[in-house]
Amino acid sequence: MMVMAESFDMWKIPKCKNGYARFFDETDTEHVNADGQKWYLRDISNLVRVNRNHPSIVMWSIGNEVPEQSHADGLYYSTMMQDLIHRLDGTRPCTQGMNSGRAAMENGIWQSMDIPGWNYHVMEYPAGEKASKSGIIVGSETASTISSRGVYKFPVTEEVQTMYPDGQVSSYDLTVCHWSNLPDDDWVMQDLDPRVIGEFVWTGLIIWESPLHMMKTGPREAAISASTIWQACPRTVCGSIAPIGHPRRRPCTSFPTGPGRVVKAR
Repeated sequence: MMVMAESFDMWKIPKCKNGYARFFDETDTEHVNADGQKWYLRDISNLVRVNRNHPSIVMWSIGNEVPEQSHADGLYYSTMMQDLIHRLDGTRPCTQGMNSGRAAMENGIWQSMDIPGWNYHVMEYPAGEKASKSGIIVGSETASTISSRGVYKFPVTEEVQTMYPDGQVSSYDLTVCHWSNLPDDDWVMQDLDPRVIGEFVWTGLIIWESPLHMMKTGPREAAISASTIWQACPRTVCGSIAPIGHPRRRPCTSFPTGPGRVVKAR
């Protein structure tokens, strides 16, 4: 198993009210083992020290889709954390998952990373490779294919955020979210381009999600009752393998064995 040890889902700019942004740039002055460091530096240090002797770790990630990737001060924090990781472990590269890669290229964050990670945007991989100082990139989050277990819709077509009146989507794993693409696109890109070193699929083990995140406002969506939506929740999921070990009908991880084929399991 190859593991990318990922640290933060947010830095200073919050994604939610009670997230890590409350502590990121603060200094711990309360606990008995307080060392005067900012929380983000302290937590990065602990992550690396605890796991650096684990043979499965192949790279460190300092963040996933943090808003700072589009801000000027993001370069400062990226550099600080990557330099700290290099001092603690000089044997593994550092990355971060970026879903606003173009903005990160403009402010230098993309170029600063050992191996830039692109979340989705598979057709923009060549631009990312050109801007990467190492000349390589990783698909730090890919696929995001949605299905409802045991539900089959006809005709069978590739769909983007299709929501049916019963609150379900088809189990053929051909429905993607507006930000994602079918896993087949990633496989083709990796087969054709050796500068893409691999991918981490969203998700490995199934994440239980409601189809609400795929909905937009409008008459059609308003016709789907709240009771229908909540009945759909346990069956509409994103992931390749069920918690009890059952694979999906066409799981994202069912492809020919090859280099860099890895699964992002959260």
